[in-house]
Amino acid sequence: MPQCERKVQQLKTTSTDSIKFTSAPDKMLQVEDSSSHRNRLSDQEIISLAGVETDSGSLKFSWKNFSQETLGHWGTYKLLTIETCASNESKAQTLTFFVKMTKRGDSPLVFDKEAKFHHDLAPLMLQNYRSEPWAPKCFLARDDLLVMEDLKSQGFKIVSNPLSIEQMRSAVATIARLHSCSILLVSDIDKLLSRLDQTFLEGGTWESMDSSRALWLKVGMRTTEYIASELSLDSDCISKAYDMDLEKLEPKDGEPNALSHRDLWPNNIMFREKNGKTDCRLVDFQLSTFTSYVVDLLEFIYINADKSTREIYETELIIHYHEKLMEQLKRHDYQGKEIPLEKVQRDYDDKKVCGLVGAVQCLPISLLNKELSSEFSKPGNFEYHSRVDRTEFVKKVMRVDESYRRRIEGAVRDLVEYMQDRV
Repeated sequence: MPQCERKVQQLKTTSTDSIKFTSAPDKMLQVEDSSSHRNRLSDQEIISLAGVETDSGSLKFSWKNFSQETLGHWGTYKLLTIETCASNESKAQTLTFFVKMTKRGDSPLVFDKEAKFHHDLAPLMLQNYRSEPWAPKCFLARDDLLVMEDLKSQGFKIVSNPLSIEQMRSAVATIARLHSCSILLVSDIDKLLSRLDQTFLEGGTWESMDSSRALWLKVGMRTTEYIASELSLDSDCISKAYDMDLEKLEPKDGEPNALSHRDLWPNNIMFREKNGKTDCRLVDFQLSTFTSYVVDLLEFIYINADKSTREIYETELIIHYHEKLMEQLKRHDYQGKEIPLEKVQRDYDDKKVCGLVGAVQCLPISLLNKELSSEFSKPGNFEYHSRVDRTEFVKKVMRVDESYRRRIEGAVRDLVEYMQDRV
């Protein structure tokens, strides 16, 4: 008979379990949540997260929704709370974790790429890293579930657009820290590449891309073509821009390439104001890609800054990125090829289409308010908007939200003008 007593309460919003043990438990615990999804963590995994000995004592753990707001379009997001109390009556400890897990209707591999990033790649990137974190710690990574550090409990939060210049500078510095970790592996590049499968190599052609990702991009491309046509702009250049974007994304031998985030919209960037300093962490690495180091910088700036803001701060942010990147490389005794500021600026200009395409692809979704974002992500709606069409939805929002319309139209104009200058 297993030496483990359990009590499971199924509530509408929270499920709570208790474990008392005298030896290491080995059974799988399944708890029904409020949406009839199952949260699967073994007793041993719970104990490991709690960091307690298994010879005596007890612990309780509970699940509840992490937020009432839409945080992402895939999976469900939970707050796992673990309370421990050792038998020697030492002080009780309460730990919290952010948990992402698949929900009914999701692809069973929805978190597969992010799990590979945290399980296979991040440990290699961080093994000799000695600086400020760029992402939350990951304690458990499976293709159906990720257990992460709870940044919210440390004062980090998602801020709404527009970002302040201090927040943009902090985010750019964080992107530089992320990139430095893989650029530093230049001497072990074969080891890094051996852990990369095809899902982390997106550039080149449509045929070489993951089919779901390709469909998402093509649906967005058709929406961009419609908006360009409505503005009496050359809509034929949009598909050429997307083709050019794919070409520029392909990593080039001898050039600075980095494991990049590739999804830097506001919901994936968290900030904390502390002691007069703005700290930043990047979350959600589901689209992470091995590509040119400037792609993240371009996509971040073009998604989070309109044209007037870029005209004032774009050069400053490029310089700040270079300073922070070189600071990290020097701190970690980088032995590779020098990356002067002039090269960063040239590479940025050469791959500018990546930022422009990133903006027209992302902004129609990232600029939605909470109510519309929830509507976009409803079961059935999200699948349709992802794989079939989102033009009608975007048209509807543009009719009722003037600031949304101006920003989307501005991004489309910027892309068309860029392409026309290259014809």
